[in-house]
Amino acid sequence: MRFVLPLMLVLAGIAYAVAPLVDRLTLSWFVRDLDARSSLLASAIQEPLQEQLAAGKRAKVVEFFNRITRDERLFAVGYCASPTAKALAKEGYISEVKKVGDELSVSLTYRKKEPLMLGLRLVSRPSLRVYVGVEDLEKRRKPETLLISTPKGIVSAKQAIAARVGGEAIVEVW
Repeated sequence: MRFVLPLMLVLAGIAYAVAPLVDRLTLSWFVRDLDARSSLLASAIQEPLQEQLAAGKRAKVVEFFNRITRDERLFAVGYCASPTAKALAKEGYISEVKKVGDELSVSLTYRKKEPLMLGLRLVSRPSLRVYVGVEDLEKRRKPETLLISTPKGIVSAKQAIAARVGGEAIVEVW
């Protein structure tokens, strides 16, 4: 008994001390896994989506998104229902995002039968994060819209400049 009780106390202390470390490691693994999956998805749909947008056929774009959302392995398309979609809606690229049950409905904004969103490019990747400061954003003179993940949420470059915050550049939309 003299040996078992101290051993149990020491093991309980080690387990208590190691539990937060294991929790952090598991969380970081989970985040890296989601980043890898989402970047794989973004890379996989980037070119076909650009082609569909360039063709300007709304039905084809809707069919493309419907086909993607039916594939249960591509949960990262739920990204469209995230704050990023709200940022795209504020910039006028997306007119409506609805989630009805398991289906996601994304409506692009059209002017004169042409979609406003002609293309997009993933800027940051898990292997290469791109961070921009307010000064970098102010120097930027490109017509494309840059979406940035900031401490205040996902915002456009204009909103980031107005709020005087920088962050990770996620996607460039034109």
